Amino acid sequence: MNKKVTVLGAGNGALAAAADLSSSGNNVTLFEFTELADNIKDIIATQTIELSGVQGNKTVRITNITHDIAEAVKGADIIFLIIPSMFHHIYADILFDQLTDGQHLAILPGTFGALDMYNRMRHKGLTAGIIISESDAMPYAARRQGGNKIHIYNKLPEFGLGTFPAKFTAEATEQVKKYFPAATPLKNVLEAGLNNANPALHPLGVLLNVGRIEYAKGNFYYYEEGFTESVANAINVLDKERLALGKILGLNLPDLATGLQSASYGPKGDLWETINGSRALTPISGPTSVSNRYLTEDIPIGLNMWSSLAKQFNLPTPLIDATIAIGEVVCKLDKDVYRRNNVSCGIDRMSVNELNDYVVEGE
Repeated sequence: MNKKVTVLGAGNGALAAAADLSSSGNNVTLFEFTELADNIKDIIATQTIELSGVQGNKTVRITNITHDIAEAVKGADIIFLIIPSMFHHIYADILFDQLTDGQHLAILPGTFGALDMYNRMRHKGLTAGIIISESDAMPYAARRQGGNKIHIYNKLPEFGLGTFPAKFTAEATEQVKKYFPAATPLKNVLEAGLNNANPALHPLGVLLNVGRIEYAKGNFYYYEEGFTESVANAINVLDKERLALGKILGLNLPDLATGLQSASYGPKGDLWETINGSRALTPISGPTSVSNRYLTEDIPIGLNMWSSLAKQFNLPTPLIDATIAIGEVVCKLDKDVYRRNNVSCGIDRMSVNELNDYVVEGE
């Protein structure tokens, strides 16, 4: 392919995508803010990424690395936003007047980011007719190895893609599949947001292990040692609250274990058996502190969004709400922390029918 593909961000997932897409022959532009350039100074200096893991060991060249957002998005066939979801709002502030009619912004993963980003850009003055899609999972389990090295532990054989507005699902999915053949269409972005495993998989289990995490001083493996049968049982109860919310919205969601199995994260079985037998997850170390994204992202962005939707439709979610309350105290999340909810997504006054119409038709 010789079309321009833009990757916004330079964390684990973004660097894995930039390297993998480049190794497939794509013309990749990688964007990172000037203020964060020092984090990828070795990549900037060599314009290469040393790729290892399931995609093979190779050195790949990145076509263009820029700190200019206008340069990054201009003329892009597709724009992949691959950053922690607690920073989506920052990109909404700089993208709204850069995007042009027909452009496609794909958020990997979204965690309801499509609705939040669109609502924020609309209020900023977005005039272009754009498509925003979001995946229900990060396509890669990857970790930076220092310098310009990135290791990919797992590349998903399949992940779901929701499109906003959903009337453009076929068009958006076809475009994403050119770069990620594993993308499969979902009903809408509500399904994508509720299918994201991380808010169910991480916060409650990490909070149940917080004493061990702090005592270990960096030598802790959540999936290997922290994910016991009792932890799995607690997470299953929380997961049932997510499934109940999906049912209200007309979605038939897979349970957490089934979703992880379909993404090749572990063998068939119950949740504990799936995680315990996961060759992709158990080698990953961390978290090393309560400031990790397993809490600081998955609580205020993921669980908070689920809780706000549940309250909107009068669904009790006691374990989700308890996890949020305890997590915010443990992490010392103050009132100024960016939180995603039905208000930030612009859907707080909608009935179920109105919401389902909105995600299909858009404005």
